[in-house]
Amino acid sequence: MMGSMAGDDLQLVLARSADLRAASRAVVEHLASAELRPSVYIERGGRLRCQALLGYRHLLDGFPPWTGVIGRTFATETPTILQDVREDESYLQAHEGTLGEVCIPVRAGGRTVGVVNLEAPRPMTDPELASVHHAARALGAWITKAGGVPPESASARLVRHSIALAGEQDLPSVGGAILAAAIDVTPLNSAMLLVRASLRDGFAPEAVSGPLAAVLRHAPDESISALVAFTRDGCSAYTVAGAGEGAAIDPGVEALRQAGAVSLAVLPIGQDRILVVASDEDTSLDTGHLELLELLAAHAAACLRTAVSVHRLRAKAASDPLTGLGHHGTFHTELAEACATGAVGVLMVDIDDFKAYNDLYGHPEGDRVLCSTAVALAGGLRAGDSLYRVGGDEFAALLPGVESESALEIARRLHGCVEASGTTLTVSIGAAAAAPGETTDSVLRRADRALYAVKKEGRDGVALARRGGRT
Repeated sequence: MMGSMAGDDLQLVLARSADLRAASRAVVEHLASAELRPSVYIERGGRLRCQALLGYRHLLDGFPPWTGVIGRTFATETPTILQDVREDESYLQAHEGTLGEVCIPVRAGGRTVGVVNLEAPRPMTDPELASVHHAARALGAWITKAGGVPPESASARLVRHSIALAGEQDLPSVGGAILAAAIDVTPLNSAMLLVRASLRDGFAPEAVSGPLAAVLRHAPDESISALVAFTRDGCSAYTVAGAGEGAAIDPGVEALRQAGAVSLAVLPIGQDRILVVASDEDTSLDTGHLELLELLAAHAAACLRTAVSVHRLRAKAASDPLTGLGHHGTFHTELAEACATGAVGVLMVDIDDFKAYNDLYGHPEGDRVLCSTAVALAGGLRAGDSLYRVGGDEFAALLPGVESESALEIARRLHGCVEASGTTLTVSIGAAAAAPGETTDSVLRRADRALYAVKKEGRDGVALARRGGRT
C-alpha cells in the first residue's frame, strides 16, 4: 500500500506548500511506506540535488547528468523502471536490499527540472508505478504554478564556481573562470583581470569578459592607475548607484564611466592581480556582494598560484635547462603541428668544431659558447619564429608561413647574426621548406642534407635543400 495520502490529498497538500522543499516533502510522504523509499531530486547548477527523502540512512546527492539511474533519467528525460536493479550497470546503491526502482522525470514550464525516485526491496507493482507517475506530474504542476525552480542563491553559485575553479590548472582557463564567477555572483555583467607586469611598469589587462570587454581592455592609463589605487591598502571598493551628478569621483574612474563602465567593483587578488567587475548600468551593490567577491578573490589567489606553478613546471619540462630554449621533444612536437597547419621553414644549425673546442677549453667555456650562439641566432628570427636546442651543439628553428627562398634568406641572416656577435666559433645551417602534404621526416631529412652539404664544403655557411634532391 502507498503512503497515507490519496492522489487528491496530495494535490491539496501541495497547494498548501510554501516552497519547493515543502512540496517535495509532501511527495515523499505521499509515496512512503514501510517498504518504499522515495526521494525527490531537482537540478541546481548542473547537478541533481536532493530536496526530500524518506527511508534512507545515507544520502547520495549531487548527481551529475548521466550518473546513476537518477542522472540518466534526468538527462534522457525518459522514465526508468527496474524490476531488478542488479541488471542495470548504472545503478548506485544507497540502501542494502534494494531490488526494484522507478525514476520519473519532473517537467515544469516545458522542460525537465528533476526526478521523483522510488526504491523497494521487491519488484514494483503497477499501482506503485502509477502513483510515482502521478506524483511527478503533480510536483511538476506545482513548480510551474510557483513560477519555476527557485534560482540558486549567489552564495550557492559561488560554491559551484569555486569547485570548478579548483579543477583548473591552465592559466588562461583560471582567469576565464574567475571572471565568469565574478559576473555570476553580482548584478554586474563584465569583468577584467589586471596583472602586475613588473614593479616598474605596474598593472595591465590580462583577461576581459562581458559586454564591456573592449572598454575595459582599452582603459586609459589614468583609469588603470585609479583602479589600482583603490586596492593599494588591501581594500575592496565599489561605486554607489544613484549618487547624483555632484558626487565626488576620481578622474580616471570618470573616464571609464564616460566610456560606458557606469558601475564598478575593484578588489585585489593576492599581490599581483586585481579583479575589476563592471556594468553598463547604474547598478546597486552592497557589502554582501563585496564579501562574495572577496571570498572568490581569496580562493582565486590560491588557484592562480597553483596554475602559475604548473605553468612553470611545464615550461621547465619542455625547455633546455642551459639555454632556456625548447628541447628536442618540443621541437618535434611543434614541427608536426606546424606541418599540419600550413607552410613552414626548417633550419638545422651546427656549431662548427664545437666538440674539439669543448674538450680543449672545458665545459664552462663550452656552455658560454652555446648560450652566446643561442642569443645570436634568436636575434635573427622574426616574431612568431621558434628556436630550439636539439642536441649538444645542434639548434633548430621553425619558420611558420615560409617558402624555400625565404627560408634561405632567414638562414643567411642567422648566419650573419652569429658572425657579427663575435662568438668564438662559426655555424653551419641547412634550410628546407615543407611542401603541402610533406611528412615531418621528409622535411627534416632535406634540412639535414643541406646541413651536411655545408659541412662537406668546409663549414661556416648556409645551404637550401629543395624538393627533388637539389641543394
